[in-house]
Amino acid sequence: VSGKFSCPCDSGAEANLQQLLAAMKSSLPGHARQLSYITALKTVDWNMVAFPPFSPEACQEKWRQILRKTRTLIDLIVEAEGVITNPVKRAKIHPECPKRPAPPTAFFFEENVSNYQKKHPNMSRKNIFSKLCKKYKSLPDEEKVQ
Repeated sequence: VSGKFSCPCDSGAEANLQQLLAAMKSSLPGHARQLSYITALKTVDWNMVAFPPFSPEACQEKWRQILRKTRTLIDLIVEAEGVITNPVKRAKIHPECPKRPAPPTAFFFEENVSNYQKKHPNMSRKNIFSKLCKKYKSLPDEEKVQ
């Protein structure tokens, strides 16, 4: 059964749309969450998104209808202008902008991780990190600054 999404004024339509959006969100692979819209949309598995009584094709078509109704080209242009004029957002799209320095724990970790991995080859990176953090915290203040 392919199913039809009903009119937004119907009582069950909003629940169906919310279920569609939740299914799309959960089916999106983790790596695709940071991809551009077009690239990420290609990773959506509409068979996983579909829910009874709606077919994958019906869900995909409803997504297209929602997008057309909510985002126009001018909306995207205005949003892009906002990104360009907002220095906080612009820093995210300009990799040459200066970044904050890494915390001292990161420097300590990078200096010591290879030696610790050699001493404990079977320990996970997460456990090594927690051990090194504890070790860093136990250092005197004079050594932490270096």
